[in-house]
Amino acid sequence: MSEPGRSRRDAAHLVVHPGHGIHGRVEEVEALVAALDPDGSRRLVVHGPLGVGTSTLVAAAAERLRDAYDASVTLAVRGGPGLRRGLASHLGVLEPYDVDRLWAAVGERRLLLVVDPPDGSGPHALLAERQLVHDADRLVATCPGLAVVIIGRRPASWPGAQQVAVRAFDPPRAGEDPDALRRHPAVALLLDRVALVDAHLEPTDDVVRDAAEVCRGVGGLPLALELAAARAGGIGIPGVAGLLRGGSSRVSLLSMRRTEPRGVRTALELSYATLSPDGQELLRDASTLRGPFDLDAACAVSDLPLPRLVDALDTLVDLHLASYVTGDDAALSAAPAAPAAVASGGAPPAHRARFALDPVAAELAAELLDQTGEGGAVLDRHGAHHAALARRAALVAADAQEPEALALLEPVSADLSAALTWLRAGPDHAAALRLAVDLALLSRTVGERGNLRGVLDELLGELANQPVDEGLLADAEIWSGTLALEGADALERVDDALPHMLAGIDRARHTTDRLRLLRGLDAVARTAPLHRNTILTHRCVAEGLEVATHLHHERWIARFEAHRAALLGQGGDAGGAARLGLSALRRGRASGDRQSVVDAGILLHTLPPGIGLLGGRGASGLTDPEVPTLPELLDVATEAGDAAPRSIILGQLASRALTDGDLVGAARLTRTRLELVWRLSVWTTVAYSYLLASRLAAAQGDLVSAARFHGIATPVLPVLLAGLAPGKGAAYQRSVATLREQLGADVFDRQALEGSLLDESAAHAEVLAYVSAVAAREPASPAGSDASTPGAARGEVPLSADEVGLLTALGSGRPLSEVAAASGVGLATLTDDAAALYARLGLHGRAEAAAVAVRSGLA
Repeated sequence: MSEPGRSRRDAAHLVVHPGHGIHGRVEEVEALVAALDPDGSRRLVVHGPLGVGTSTLVAAAAERLRDAYDASVTLAVRGGPGLRRGLASHLGVLEPYDVDRLWAAVGERRLLLVVDPPDGSGPHALLAERQLVHDADRLVATCPGLAVVIIGRRPASWPGAQQVAVRAFDPPRAGEDPDALRRHPAVALLLDRVALVDAHLEPTDDVVRDAAEVCRGVGGLPLALELAAARAGGIGIPGVAGLLRGGSSRVSLLSMRRTEPRGVRTALELSYATLSPDGQELLRDASTLRGPFDLDAACAVSDLPLPRLVDALDTLVDLHLASYVTGDDAALSAAPAAPAAVASGGAPPAHRARFALDPVAAELAAELLDQTGEGGAVLDRHGAHHAALARRAALVAADAQEPEALALLEPVSADLSAALTWLRAGPDHAAALRLAVDLALLSRTVGERGNLRGVLDELLGELANQPVDEGLLADAEIWSGTLALEGADALERVDDALPHMLAGIDRARHTTDRLRLLRGLDAVARTAPLHRNTILTHRCVAEGLEVATHLHHERWIARFEAHRAALLGQGGDAGGAARLGLSALRRGRASGDRQSVVDAGILLHTLPPGIGLLGGRGASGLTDPEVPTLPELLDVATEAGDAAPRSIILGQLASRALTDGDLVGAARLTRTRLELVWRLSVWTTVAYSYLLASRLAAAQGDLVSAARFHGIATPVLPVLLAGLAPGKGAAYQRSVATLREQLGADVFDRQALEGSLLDESAAHAEVLAYVSAVAAREPASPAGSDASTPGAARGEVPLSADEVGLLTALGSGRPLSEVAAASGVGLATLTDDAAALYARLGLHGRAEAAAVAVRSGLA
């Protein structure tokens, strides 16, 4: 191993001091050296109990192999992402940390990768271990020069890996001759370590006998011997032996403190001991659930029959090992939906009761589950249940019922992520792909995409030569391309993403599920501003409209009419766009499809004036109530649970506020938009907020910040301008030219360049801080506000603290279900409270309440 390849942490791990360190363990080191031969399997698991010295032995073996490998890297990580991230950091690879990029960085080099994860137990540790093994195996299979060693307290399940068990020293026998004791490896190690802290140590026969007694007292564990040597530096070896003879426990001796009862943990251990076997089993199994759970989830992870499970859950609540989150005692008697009904999209269960384990009880139960060795089977059931739940929610969302899907998934988002991780690292890659596709379909509703694109691409590669359902592959390819066009590197990925989407659409044409085809065609139309293939977009919209019409599917007809109207508007046919947009709006309202209502409404607000839509003038004879206002559209989009149109509407409201000179209102809307789109991780949408911030800074006369924020958005500026309404892109470019002239070309270019070089997090933090500072100012009262602002905005109606909190929440733009969950009340209760607040303030709905909140500085 070459020195430049080592970090300081590596060097500290690999130092083996001459003369001490591996007494009596040369054979174990030699076995590890042989197992790590670069021409061997290159897969090794070294395991042993805490304190047995696994890390020390592996470090010694790595030192012996310094000429066989170019470098050695030691990573203290847990889970597959940590493994890839740590290796990428060593190699200087930037995100994404996918295997192909790591393979290219490793090249022809020979690397020894030692993974020494933090100690852990329970199902969460088992989940991380499974993911770690999965990613390690892929790296070894892909990189011929890479060898991986996983260190742990138990044997990791890694097919094809050599397992090496490390055991403690056999303690010396009582009554042995002092000379024989001096040669015993445990005694030799203890004496050697004491000599490092006590220069006056004289290993007389009596001292050697005391040392042997210490070795027996600590069970021959090398780490325990190290700690005993440190203690002996103060009281000597005879003193340590005396403490052991006096009844001191090994723990209290080595920790140098008295052991105290563990408070809550001790009480919970006593409570666990009083549970029936059913109660103990349920507590252990439920520890795999990441958050509040219902009876469906409890039945899924446990093998207990329902009546016994209900009794056991009731006992857990009585003993305060679990608590009700919602619901009451009556809910315990409600039978959960059958798993088959859940998987097929059957009726939702009648009960809504949810429960949560006490955090300390969950930790104890996880450790106990780990000891039983049943964690893998429980996690299999956990993954199957949440995959079925995601399948059901995806079927609901696919039928344009996003809020209902959101209600199903909001409480279990952490469990869904864990289920995907478990399935992805297991043998059934098709099940993992199904769950990943469902989560991608639901990502617009849930608002969490994570690394779904990478997961989809990886699983598609692994299933390339296996028999898999064509419909599943079609969905996966469509979503892989769609998510690729929503990342920060969208422009670079267009050439790869679009063929993925088209291949998925072609597969969908050969299946019987026409809705799958419609989703694929819709994806191409929605990403048109990114791929900018107008001819392809026209073809997909025409085909989608034809298929939806043939199916008499009013919701999908409305959606493709909205796409068609947008294309007409981009082509300059404002009248045709208005007529078709109105048709989509009416059809969407009639069919209950909020998405098409929002899409058509946004389009109608972007059309130029004078076409007879927005002012009640013109041949169409339309009046304002027929076209929702932007606040009303924001209300619809919020209730639909789709963050993407909400961000568009917030951007339009902020732009109008800037035009009207309301800088504080524009800043508040921009801040809300920026916080919303940052969670979506759609870089082009985030960057549009930076353009709004640039306009805001210019309106305040802060030209330097305006240039800097413009520079932050520069990498995706062509895509942003292409997605703007006709004429808006040219207008923005004219404003930038004016700004550059006012500030001076040199200063403008320098500030824009500095902004473009900021990483995503730094850019987001800088812009958010700026708009938040402007939003915190007192808004100027516009002329005539007394005549148009409800009484609460002028301070005429006194509100209680609860009413102020509710008004703030209503103005935040979050779905009512999310507000209800955060407030700890039911959705029906919150709806009643909101209606009472509307009546008290003389408002006509949430849109007006949001306007009051913004004007009052609450949102």
